[in-house]
Amino acid sequence: MKLPLDGELFELVAYLLRKYWSPEQIARTLKRMFPDNTDHHVSHEAIYNALYLMPRGSLKKELIACLRQGNGKRRPRSRGRIVDNRFQTWSASICGP
Repeated sequence: MKLPLDGELFELVAYLLRKYWSPEQIARTLKRMFPDNTDHHVSHEAIYNALYLMPRGSLKKELIACLRQGNGKRRPRSRGRIVDNRFQTWSASICGP
């Protein structure tokens, strides 16, 4: 479910972020607080997406700064170190030094 940027649910999420709760903690707490109301169940991914897709402004900066990493930009996941072997030189001796 998407997290709408207007409404009391977003205000609750923003309040908990200001208390330095992680989006994972917020998602779990919302499910415990509203077990029967699935409209208030939001995943941690939806919270991150709502923050990073907000229009520019002081509220966006404030809430992203409250995240534990405090990163203003998302970084793509890497699948390990990419090594470019095209120009590898073979100057080392095979038999030893």
